[in-house]
Amino acid sequence: ESKTVYTIKTDSVIANGNNYKVKGKLLLTVPLKDETQVFEYGMSLTINGKINIPDGKRVPKGFDYKRHLLKSGISATMYAQSNNIEIGSSRNINPLMMVGISLRKRITNTVKMCLPKEQAALLSGMLIGYTEDMSDEVANAFSDAGLSHLTAVSGMNIAFIVFPLVFLFKKMHLSQKISNIITIGILILFLFITGFSP
Repeated sequence: ESKTVYTIKTDSVIANGNNYKVKGKLLLTVPLKDETQVFEYGMSLTINGKINIPDGKRVPKGFDYKRHLLKSGISATMYAQSNNIEIGSSRNINPLMMVGISLRKRITNTVKMCLPKEQAALLSGMLIGYTEDMSDEVANAFSDAGLSHLTAVSGMNIAFIVFPLVFLFKKMHLSQKISNIITIGILILFLFITGFSP
């Protein structure tokens, strides 16, 4: 409720008047205020701020934040106010990612229209692993009960997709090869819908 965190793909870094081509990922934190704009996938941004290299382990056998970020390909962090971020005109968009985001919005909006807020957030988590609308109380209750895996993308979600497809394709008398190709295509689309969450 106080901030938005983005994963940004970098093109270049300007420091001391020099422009360096830097390809990588940056974790950007923007504090949330009433006038703060939420940035969307594909937007081109120019951000004014200080780049920080995260610390590794601070104590022996402690949490290694730097290594944790590197697992997602993120090598630096930045904190910036929204007035230090300028939106460019160009957009760098993967069409499959846009389809996935659009379908995710459709699914979550449909679920929200059909159910009360808490139940809608829970169902969205169970279907596509989308837990952004889930309150901290519900998330903590599931965690305390050891059931947080229910709201994560898992083999159960894959089973919900594959088993009905296998049944349908058998009824349609499709060959194994064609049904496998269609099923794999649908699973790849599902990956884009879930945002490739692990």
